[in-house]
Amino acid sequence: MSATATASPALMYSMVGMSSVSALGTGYSQSQAIKATGRYQSGIAETNAAMADLAGKETLEAGDIQASRKNLETQQRVGSRLAIQGASGVDVGSGSSAMVRSGENLVGATDELTIRSNAQRRAFGYKIQSMQDTYQAKFAKMTAASESMQTLLSGGLKVISEPLSIYSNYLRFSRYMGGGAGGKVPDSYTSGSEGVEG
Repeated sequence: MSATATASPALMYSMVGMSSVSALGTGYSQSQAIKATGRYQSGIAETNAAMADLAGKETLEAGDIQASRKNLETQQRVGSRLAIQGASGVDVGSGSSAMVRSGENLVGATDELTIRSNAQRRAFGYKIQSMQDTYQAKFAKMTAASESMQTLLSGGLKVISEPLSIYSNYLRFSRYMGGGAGGKVPDSYTSGSEGVEG
């Protein structure tokens, strides 16, 4: 058996090993990169969701403060109106005097309700945004996990297919050079040689 014949299988096995390691390494690296991207996108979405929740709470609190201020303004205005009416000597408990104060109370209550309603509407918008960001964060994680698994599976298939391709090429090369796997000379060559000697 020649040195070339014995070296060829060793070279083939070396190429198969390197190909397998390369395929596994590439697949693993790509899967980790996909996971990292998914974590980054998920983190951004979760941060946006938290900020939207905070904005919604602050909006409601600000609305409550503005509504309370409006209520105080209304009470002060009605109280001032009552004092003026009393000082002028009119009957403050009936007639137009009472109607004026009642109207001012109604306007003040309407303004207060409008302030709270607007705050709640804006807060609801933030809540919807928070929900969307939360779902986006979960979707980013699921997508990254799925793509990472597909990448690993693809790398595993390469581990199988590429060595087979190398081995197939090795067999064709061996047959072309006149030897089989392991450097064995085909029987057809042996029988032909015996015929010449006879």
